[in-house]
Amino acid sequence: MLTVLVFGFTTYYIQVIPKTIAADINRVLDKRPWIQEFVAVDGRHVYLRGEIEPDSGLEAEIAAIASVAGVKKVITVLDEIPRPSVHLKLQVLGDRVLVGGHLSGDLLEPIISYLESSFPDRPLQDSIKIDDRLGRPLWIEGFSHSLQQLALLDNFELNGWRDQIEITGIADSELLRLQVGYGVPASLNSQVKVTNRLKLKASDKFASISLVSDWRGSSISGVVPSIEIREKLLDAVLSAFGADQIESALVVNETLVGSDQLLLLSELLPSLGQARDLRLESTAEGFIVWGRVDDPLSLGRILQARNDLGLEGVVQSEIVVAEADNPASLTLFSDQQRVILNGTLPTNKSKQQLIADIKEILGVHNVVDLASIEPNIAHSDWLGKWSALLAGVPRSVIGITIDDESLLITGVVESASELTTIDQQLRILFPDTNRLNWITATNE
Repeated sequence: MLTVLVFGFTTYYIQVIPKTIAADINRVLDKRPWIQEFVAVDGRHVYLRGEIEPDSGLEAEIAAIASVAGVKKVITVLDEIPRPSVHLKLQVLGDRVLVGGHLSGDLLEPIISYLESSFPDRPLQDSIKIDDRLGRPLWIEGFSHSLQQLALLDNFELNGWRDQIEITGIADSELLRLQVGYGVPASLNSQVKVTNRLKLKASDKFASISLVSDWRGSSISGVVPSIEIREKLLDAVLSAFGADQIESALVVNETLVGSDQLLLLSELLPSLGQARDLRLESTAEGFIVWGRVDDPLSLGRILQARNDLGLEGVVQSEIVVAEADNPASLTLFSDQQRVILNGTLPTNKSKQQLIADIKEILGVHNVVDLASIEPNIAHSDWLGKWSALLAGVPRSVIGITIDDESLLITGVVESASELTTIDQQLRILFPDTNRLNWITATNE
Protein backbone atom coordinates (compact mmCIF):
# COMPACT_ATOMS: atom_id res chain seq x y z
CA MET A 1 0.00 0.00 0.00
CA LEU A 2 2.79 2.44 0.93
CA THR A 3 4.52 1.70 -2.36
CA VAL A 4 1.33 2.54 -4.27
CA LEU A 5 0.89 5.80 -2.35
CA VAL A 6 4.49 6.85 -2.96
CA PHE A 7 4.21 6.00 -6.64
CA GLY A 8 0.95 7.94 -6.94
CA PHE A 9 2.35 11.02 -5.21
CA THR A 10 5.49 10.90 -7.35
CA THR A 11 3.38 10.73 -10.51
CA TYR A 12 1.32 13.71 -9.29
CA TYR A 13 4.47 15.66 -8.43
CA ILE A 14 6.12 14.94 -11.79
CA GLN A 15 3.06 15.60 -13.98
CA VAL A 16 0.48 17.73 -12.20
CA ILE A 17 2.70 20.21 -10.36
CA PRO A 18 4.69 21.27 -13.49
CA LYS A 19 1.37 21.78 -15.32
CA THR A 20 0.20 24.00 -12.48
CA ILE A 21 3.47 25.94 -12.59
CA ALA A 22 3.14 26.41 -16.34
CA ALA A 23 -0.44 27.65 -15.95
CA ASP A 24 0.61 30.10 -13.24
CA ILE A 25 3.49 31.37 -15.39
CA ASN A 26 1.11 31.87 -18.32
CA ARG A 27 -1.08 34.03 -16.08
CA VAL A 28 2.00 36.13 -15.26
CA LEU A 29 2.88 36.39 -18.97
CA ASP A 30 -0.66 37.46 -19.87
CA LYS A 31 0.15 40.73 -18.11
CA ARG A 32 3.53 40.95 -19.88
CA PRO A 33 2.79 39.80 -23.46
CA TRP A 34 5.94 41.25 -24.95
CA ILE A 35 8.21 38.68 -23.24
CA GLN A 36 6.07 35.60 -24.05
CA GLU A 37 8.19 34.76 -27.09
CA PHE A 38 11.32 34.47 -24.91
CA VAL A 39 9.89 32.15 -22.22
CA ALA A 40 10.03 28.35 -22.18
CA VAL A 41 8.95 26.23 -19.17
CA ASP A 42 10.70 22.94 -18.52
CA GLY A 43 9.37 21.31 -15.36
CA ARG A 44 10.30 23.61 -12.49
CA HIS A 45 12.87 25.51 -14.56
CA VAL A 46 12.05 28.53 -16.72
CA TYR A 47 14.31 29.50 -19.63
CA LEU A 48 14.49 32.90 -21.32
CA ARG A 49 15.97 32.58 -24.81
CA GLY A 50 16.22 34.94 -27.76
CA GLU A 51 17.59 38.31 -28.80
CA ILE A 52 16.91 41.47 -26.80
CA GLU A 53 18.30 44.96 -26.56
CA PRO A 54 20.81 45.82 -23.83
CA ASP A 55 19.21 47.11 -20.62
CA SER A 56 15.76 45.95 -21.64
CA GLY A 57 14.34 46.25 -18.13
CA LEU A 58 13.70 42.54 -17.63
CA GLU A 59 14.48 42.55 -13.92
CA ALA A 60 10.84 43.04 -12.88
CA GLU A 61 9.62 40.36 -15.33
CA ILE A 62 12.21 37.82 -14.16
CA ALA A 63 11.30 38.52 -10.53
CA ALA A 64 7.60 38.01 -11.30
CA ILE A 65 8.27 34.66 -12.98
CA ALA A 66 10.63 33.54 -10.19
CA SER A 67 7.95 34.32 -7.59
CA VAL A 68 5.54 31.74 -9.06
CA ALA A 69 5.11 28.93 -6.55
CA GLY A 70 7.07 25.84 -7.55
CA VAL A 71 9.57 27.57 -9.85
CA LYS A 72 13.03 26.38 -8.89
CA LYS A 73 15.17 28.55 -11.15
CA VAL A 74 14.91 31.15 -13.95
CA ILE A 75 17.74 30.66 -16.44
CA THR A 76 18.48 33.49 -18.88
CA VAL A 77 20.33 32.69 -22.10
CA LEU A 78 19.46 35.89 -23.93
CA ASP A 79 21.68 37.50 -26.58
CA GLU A 80 21.91 41.29 -26.28
CA ILE A 81 21.68 42.90 -29.73
CA PRO A 82 21.84 46.74 -29.85
CA ARG A 83 19.22 48.32 -32.13
CA PRO A 84 18.51 51.88 -33.26
CA SER A 85 16.16 53.76 -30.96
CA VAL A 86 12.50 54.36 -31.71
CA HIS A 87 11.02 57.84 -31.66
CA LEU A 88 7.35 58.68 -31.25
CA LYS A 89 6.14 62.25 -31.59
CA LEU A 90 2.54 62.92 -30.54
CA GLN A 91 0.96 66.36 -30.80
CA VAL A 92 -2.53 67.19 -29.57
CA LEU A 93 -3.50 70.66 -30.78
CA GLY A 94 -7.06 71.42 -29.77
CA ASP A 95 -9.23 69.22 -31.98
CA ARG A 96 -6.34 67.64 -33.93
CA VAL A 97 -4.06 64.69 -33.11
CA LEU A 98 -0.80 64.42 -35.06
CA VAL A 99 1.49 61.42 -34.65
CA GLY A 100 4.83 60.78 -36.33
CA GLY A 101 8.29 59.37 -35.76
CA HIS A 102 9.99 56.04 -36.43
CA LEU A 103 8.67 52.73 -35.03
CA SER A 104 8.91 49.03 -35.75
CA GLY A 105 5.96 47.60 -37.65
CA ASP A 106 4.60 45.53 -34.76
CA LEU A 107 4.05 48.69 -32.70
CA LEU A 108 2.04 50.64 -35.28
CA GLU A 109 -1.32 48.92 -34.84
CA PRO A 110 -1.43 49.00 -31.00
CA ILE A 111 -0.29 52.63 -30.83
CA ILE A 112 -2.88 53.80 -33.37
CA SER A 113 -5.50 51.79 -31.46
CA TYR A 114 -4.51 53.43 -28.16
CA LEU A 115 -4.71 56.90 -29.73
CA GLU A 116 -8.11 56.31 -31.34
CA SER A 117 -9.44 55.04 -28.03
CA SER A 118 -8.02 57.96 -26.02
CA PHE A 119 -9.04 60.71 -28.48
CA PRO A 120 -12.19 59.31 -30.12
CA ASP A 121 -13.61 62.68 -31.21
CA ARG A 122 -10.45 64.12 -32.74
CA PRO A 123 -9.19 63.31 -36.27
CA LEU A 124 -5.86 61.47 -36.29
CA GLN A 125 -3.11 62.37 -38.78
CA ASP A 126 -0.55 59.55 -38.97
CA SER A 127 2.93 60.10 -40.48
CA ILE A 128 4.78 57.32 -38.64
CA LYS A 129 7.61 55.72 -40.62
CA ILE A 130 8.13 51.99 -40.21
CA ASP A 131 11.59 50.51 -39.66
CA ASP A 132 11.69 46.92 -38.39
CA ARG A 133 15.32 47.31 -37.31
CA LEU A 134 14.14 49.47 -34.43
CA GLY A 135 13.88 48.18 -30.89
CA ARG A 136 10.97 48.10 -28.48
CA PRO A 137 10.47 51.10 -26.15
CA LEU A 138 10.22 50.45 -22.44
CA TRP A 139 7.14 52.67 -22.18
CA ILE A 140 4.93 50.72 -24.58
CA GLU A 141 3.34 48.47 -21.91
CA GLY A 142 1.85 51.37 -19.96
CA PHE A 143 1.29 53.71 -22.88
CA SER A 144 -2.48 53.29 -23.05
CA HIS A 145 -2.79 54.21 -19.35
CA SER A 146 -0.51 57.23 -19.86
CA LEU A 147 -2.76 58.46 -22.66
CA GLN A 148 -5.74 58.43 -20.31
CA GLN A 149 -3.91 61.01 -18.20
CA LEU A 150 -2.72 63.04 -21.18
CA ALA A 151 -6.23 63.13 -22.70
CA LEU A 152 -7.13 65.57 -19.92
CA LEU A 153 -4.96 68.18 -21.67
CA ASP A 154 -6.17 70.18 -24.66
CA ASN A 155 -2.74 71.17 -25.90
CA PHE A 156 0.43 69.13 -25.47
CA GLU A 157 3.30 67.37 -27.20
CA LEU A 158 4.85 64.03 -26.24
CA ASN A 159 8.20 62.77 -27.48
CA GLY A 160 9.07 59.19 -26.64
CA TRP A 161 12.39 57.43 -27.15
CA ARG A 162 13.47 54.00 -25.96
CA ASP A 163 13.56 54.73 -22.22
CA GLN A 164 12.54 58.40 -22.11
CA ILE A 165 9.36 60.41 -22.43
CA GLU A 166 9.19 64.19 -22.58
CA ILE A 167 5.89 66.04 -22.19
CA THR A 168 5.51 69.70 -23.09
CA GLY A 169 2.41 71.85 -23.25
CA ILE A 170 -0.11 73.79 -21.23
CA ALA A 171 -2.25 72.71 -18.28
CA ASP A 172 -5.38 74.61 -17.24
CA SER A 173 -4.53 74.33 -13.54
CA GLU A 174 -1.74 73.39 -11.16
CA LEU A 175 -3.80 70.40 -10.01
CA LEU A 176 -4.02 69.09 -13.58
CA ARG A 177 -0.31 69.70 -14.17
CA LEU A 178 0.55 67.66 -11.07
CA GLN A 179 -1.99 64.96 -11.89
CA VAL A 180 -0.40 64.38 -15.29
CA GLY A 181 3.10 64.82 -13.88
CA TYR A 182 2.59 62.05 -11.32
CA GLY A 183 0.09 59.90 -13.20
CA VAL A 184 2.14 59.30 -16.36
CA PRO A 185 5.30 57.99 -14.60
CA ALA A 186 3.17 55.83 -12.30
CA SER A 187 1.66 54.02 -15.31
CA LEU A 188 5.03 53.17 -16.89
CA ASN A 189 8.00 50.88 -16.32
CA SER A 190 10.10 52.36 -13.51
CA GLN A 191 13.12 52.50 -15.83
CA VAL A 192 11.43 55.08 -18.07
CA LYS A 193 12.59 58.63 -17.38
CA VAL A 194 9.64 61.03 -17.69
CA THR A 195 10.36 64.75 -18.08
CA ASN A 196 7.32 66.92 -17.33
CA ARG A 197 7.61 70.37 -18.95
CA LEU A 198 3.95 71.33 -18.66
CA LYS A 199 3.27 74.98 -17.85
CA LEU A 200 0.21 76.75 -16.46
CA LYS A 201 -2.23 78.42 -18.82
CA ALA A 202 -2.13 82.21 -19.01
CA SER A 203 -4.81 84.25 -17.26
CA ASP A 204 -7.94 84.97 -19.31
CA LYS A 205 -7.27 88.69 -18.81
CA PHE A 206 -4.08 88.51 -20.85
CA ALA A 207 -3.51 87.98 -24.54
CA SER A 208 -2.27 84.50 -25.37
CA ILE A 209 -0.91 82.66 -28.39
CA SER A 210 0.02 79.12 -29.34
CA LEU A 211 2.52 78.62 -32.17
CA VAL A 212 3.65 75.28 -33.63
CA SER A 213 6.10 74.94 -36.51
CA ASP A 214 7.67 71.74 -37.79
CA TRP A 215 8.35 69.97 -41.09
CA ARG A 216 4.61 69.64 -41.79
CA GLY A 217 3.98 73.37 -41.63
CA SER A 218 3.06 76.04 -39.10
CA SER A 219 -0.02 77.06 -37.16
CA ILE A 220 -0.75 79.95 -34.82
CA SER A 221 -3.82 80.46 -32.67
CA GLY A 222 -4.88 82.52 -29.68
CA VAL A 223 -6.53 85.75 -28.58
CA VAL A 224 -4.81 89.11 -29.12
CA PRO A 225 -5.83 92.67 -28.16
CA SER A 226 -5.82 94.34 -31.60
CA ILE A 227 -5.92 93.83 -35.34
CA GLU A 228 -2.51 95.52 -35.60
CA ILE A 229 -0.89 92.94 -33.33
CA ARG A 230 -2.59 90.09 -35.18
CA GLU A 231 -1.18 91.34 -38.48
CA LYS A 232 2.31 91.83 -37.02
CA LEU A 233 2.32 88.31 -35.62
CA LEU A 234 1.14 86.81 -38.91
CA ASP A 235 3.79 88.77 -40.85
CA ALA A 236 6.45 87.55 -38.41
CA VAL A 237 5.35 83.93 -38.78
CA LEU A 238 5.42 84.23 -42.57
CA SER A 239 8.90 85.74 -42.40
CA ALA A 240 10.24 83.09 -40.04
CA PHE A 241 8.66 79.93 -41.42
CA GLY A 242 7.54 80.55 -45.00
CA ALA A 243 4.30 81.36 -46.76
CA ASP A 244 2.88 77.90 -47.40
CA GLN A 245 0.97 75.63 -45.03
CA ILE A 246 0.36 78.19 -42.27
CA GLU A 247 -2.89 77.85 -40.37
CA SER A 248 -4.07 80.91 -38.46
CA ALA A 249 -6.79 81.10 -35.81
CA LEU A 250 -5.92 84.39 -34.11
CA VAL A 251 -8.96 86.14 -32.61
CA VAL A 252 -9.09 89.81 -31.57
CA ASN A 253 -10.42 90.83 -28.13
CA GLU A 254 -9.72 94.50 -27.41
CA THR A 255 -10.35 94.12 -23.65
CA LEU A 256 -7.17 92.08 -23.17
CA VAL A 257 -3.80 93.37 -21.97
CA GLY A 258 -0.31 92.33 -23.04
CA SER A 259 0.22 94.29 -26.27
CA ASP A 260 3.83 95.32 -25.59
CA GLN A 261 5.02 91.77 -24.99
CA LEU A 262 3.35 90.49 -28.15
CA LEU A 263 4.90 93.27 -30.26
CA LEU A 264 8.36 92.34 -28.97
CA LEU A 265 7.61 88.68 -29.50
CA SER A 266 6.76 89.36 -33.14
CA GLU A 267 10.27 90.76 -33.54
CA LEU A 268 11.78 87.63 -31.97
CA LEU A 269 9.97 85.09 -34.21
CA PRO A 270 12.23 85.47 -37.29
CA SER A 271 15.18 84.42 -35.10
CA LEU A 272 13.45 81.09 -34.44
CA GLY A 273 13.24 80.06 -38.09
CA GLN A 274 16.04 77.46 -37.93
CA ALA A 275 14.67 75.63 -34.87
CA ARG A 276 13.16 72.20 -35.48
CA ASP A 277 9.93 71.04 -33.83
CA LEU A 278 9.27 74.55 -32.53
CA ARG A 279 6.46 75.17 -30.07
CA LEU A 280 5.70 78.48 -28.33
CA GLU A 281 2.96 78.96 -25.75
CA SER A 282 1.68 81.69 -23.47
CA THR A 283 1.95 80.82 -19.79
CA ALA A 284 1.05 82.44 -16.48
CA GLU A 285 4.57 83.93 -16.37
CA GLY A 286 4.92 85.05 -20.00
CA PHE A 287 5.92 82.67 -22.80
CA ILE A 288 7.79 79.40 -23.12
CA VAL A 289 9.40 78.08 -26.27
CA TRP A 290 10.52 74.52 -26.95
CA GLY A 291 12.47 73.21 -29.90
CA ARG A 292 15.72 71.75 -31.19
CA VAL A 293 18.66 73.32 -32.99
CA ASP A 294 21.65 71.73 -34.69
CA ASP A 295 24.49 73.33 -32.72
CA PRO A 296 25.31 75.62 -29.75
CA LEU A 297 25.95 78.58 -32.06
CA SER A 298 22.36 78.48 -33.36
CA LEU A 299 21.04 78.36 -29.81
CA GLY A 300 23.29 81.26 -28.82
CA ARG A 301 21.92 83.42 -31.64
CA ILE A 302 18.35 82.78 -30.50
CA LEU A 303 19.11 83.61 -26.87
CA GLN A 304 21.02 86.73 -27.88
CA ALA A 305 18.09 87.94 -30.00
CA ARG A 306 15.73 87.33 -27.07
CA ASN A 307 17.96 89.22 -24.64
CA ASP A 308 18.51 92.13 -27.06
CA LEU A 309 14.74 92.62 -27.12
CA GLY A 310 14.61 92.65 -23.31
CA LEU A 311 12.60 89.43 -23.19
CA GLU A 312 14.95 87.30 -21.06
CA GLY A 313 12.54 87.49 -18.11
CA VAL A 314 9.47 87.00 -20.30
CA VAL A 315 10.35 84.22 -22.78
CA GLN A 316 11.59 81.05 -21.12
CA SER A 317 13.72 79.00 -23.52
CA GLU A 318 13.55 75.21 -23.44
CA ILE A 319 15.28 74.94 -26.82
CA VAL A 320 17.97 72.27 -26.75
CA VAL A 321 20.92 71.37 -28.95
CA ALA A 322 20.14 68.06 -30.65
CA GLU A 323 21.89 66.90 -33.79
CA ALA A 324 19.49 66.02 -36.61
CA ASP A 325 19.35 62.53 -38.07
CA ASN A 326 20.28 63.58 -41.61
CA PRO A 327 21.77 66.57 -43.45
CA ALA A 328 19.88 68.65 -45.96
CA SER A 329 20.62 67.47 -49.52
CA LEU A 330 19.69 68.73 -52.96
CA THR A 331 20.15 67.83 -56.61
CA LEU A 332 19.62 70.47 -59.31
CA PHE A 333 19.58 70.14 -63.09
CA SER A 334 19.15 73.13 -65.39
CA ASP A 335 18.94 73.22 -69.19
CA GLN A 336 18.47 77.02 -69.33
CA GLN A 337 14.73 76.53 -69.94
CA ARG A 338 13.81 74.90 -66.68
CA VAL A 339 15.28 73.70 -63.38
CA ILE A 340 14.48 70.35 -61.78
CA LEU A 341 15.01 70.03 -58.03
CA ASN A 342 15.11 66.92 -55.88
CA GLY A 343 16.29 66.19 -52.34
CA THR A 344 15.32 66.62 -48.68
CA LEU A 345 15.15 69.94 -46.85
CA PRO A 346 14.43 70.93 -43.22
CA THR A 347 11.74 73.60 -43.61
CA ASN A 348 9.36 75.10 -46.10
CA LYS A 349 11.14 78.43 -45.63
CA SER A 350 14.49 76.94 -46.68
CA LYS A 351 12.91 75.53 -49.84
CA GLN A 352 11.26 78.84 -50.69
CA GLN A 353 14.58 80.66 -50.35
CA LEU A 354 16.40 78.15 -52.58
CA ILE A 355 13.76 78.48 -55.30
CA ALA A 356 13.73 82.29 -55.06
CA ASP A 357 17.53 82.33 -55.51
CA ILE A 358 17.27 80.04 -58.54
CA LYS A 359 14.74 82.29 -60.24
CA GLU A 360 16.66 85.47 -59.48
CA ILE A 361 20.24 84.32 -60.12
CA LEU A 362 19.83 81.75 -62.90
CA GLY A 363 16.95 83.64 -64.53
CA VAL A 364 14.93 80.42 -64.92
CA HIS A 365 11.29 80.66 -63.81
CA ASN A 366 10.12 77.15 -64.71
CA VAL A 367 11.14 75.23 -61.58
CA VAL A 368 10.01 71.62 -61.26
CA ASP A 369 10.02 71.13 -57.50
CA LEU A 370 10.42 67.49 -56.42
CA ALA A 371 12.24 68.30 -53.16
CA SER A 372 10.54 67.17 -49.96
CA ILE A 373 10.37 68.59 -46.45
CA GLU A 374 11.09 65.84 -43.95
CA PRO A 375 11.41 65.58 -40.16
CA ASN A 376 14.72 65.81 -38.32
CA ILE A 377 16.72 67.23 -41.24
CA ALA A 378 19.58 69.56 -40.29
CA HIS A 379 19.65 73.19 -41.37
CA SER A 380 22.97 72.51 -43.10
CA ASP A 381 25.61 75.20 -43.56
CA TRP A 382 25.45 74.98 -47.33
CA LEU A 383 21.91 76.40 -47.28
CA GLY A 384 23.40 79.74 -46.27
CA LYS A 385 25.91 79.58 -49.16
CA TRP A 386 23.41 78.59 -51.84
CA SER A 387 23.05 82.02 -53.44
CA ALA A 388 26.85 82.45 -53.60
CA LEU A 389 27.17 79.00 -55.18
CA LEU A 390 24.59 79.79 -57.87
CA ALA A 391 26.22 83.14 -58.61
CA GLY A 392 29.49 81.41 -59.46
CA VAL A 393 28.25 78.63 -61.78
CA PRO A 394 27.79 78.94 -65.56
CA ARG A 395 24.38 79.78 -66.96
CA SER A 396 24.54 76.93 -69.45
CA VAL A 397 23.42 73.37 -68.81
CA ILE A 398 24.50 72.56 -65.24
CA GLY A 399 24.02 69.97 -62.55
CA ILE A 400 24.60 70.38 -58.81
CA THR A 401 24.45 67.71 -56.10
CA ILE A 402 25.21 68.88 -52.57
CA ASP A 403 24.98 67.81 -48.94
CA ASP A 404 27.03 68.37 -45.78
CA GLU A 405 30.04 66.39 -46.95
CA SER A 406 30.22 66.61 -50.71
CA LEU A 407 29.58 68.83 -53.72
CA LEU A 408 29.40 67.62 -57.31
CA ILE A 409 28.98 70.19 -60.05
CA THR A 410 28.80 69.61 -63.81
CA GLY A 411 28.43 71.93 -66.79
CA VAL A 412 30.24 73.67 -69.62
CA VAL A 413 32.15 77.00 -69.78
CA GLU A 414 33.84 78.64 -72.74
CA SER A 415 37.39 78.98 -71.41
CA ALA A 416 39.90 77.41 -69.06
CA SER A 417 40.16 80.72 -67.17
CA GLU A 418 36.44 80.58 -66.34
CA LEU A 419 36.93 77.03 -65.10
CA THR A 420 39.82 78.13 -62.88
CA THR A 421 37.76 81.00 -61.44
CA ILE A 422 34.86 78.68 -60.60
CA ASP A 423 37.21 76.18 -58.98
CA GLN A 424 38.76 78.92 -56.82
CA GLN A 425 35.34 80.18 -55.72
CA LEU A 426 34.25 76.66 -54.76
CA ARG A 427 37.42 76.19 -52.73
CA ILE A 428 36.70 79.40 -50.80
CA LEU A 429 33.00 78.64 -50.27
CA PHE A 430 33.43 74.97 -49.30
CA PRO A 431 36.95 74.52 -47.91
CA ASP A 432 36.08 71.40 -45.90
CA THR A 433 33.78 69.75 -48.43
CA ASN A 434 34.68 66.92 -50.79
CA ARG A 435 34.43 68.90 -54.06
CA LEU A 436 34.09 67.29 -57.48
CA ASN A 437 34.18 69.95 -60.18
CA TRP A 438 33.30 68.23 -63.45
CA ILE A 439 32.73 71.42 -65.41
CA THR A 440 34.54 71.36 -68.74
CA ALA A 441 35.85 74.15 -70.99
CA THR A 442 34.79 74.06 -74.68
CA ASN A 443 38.11 75.50 -75.95
CA GLU A 444 40.22 72.67 -74.50
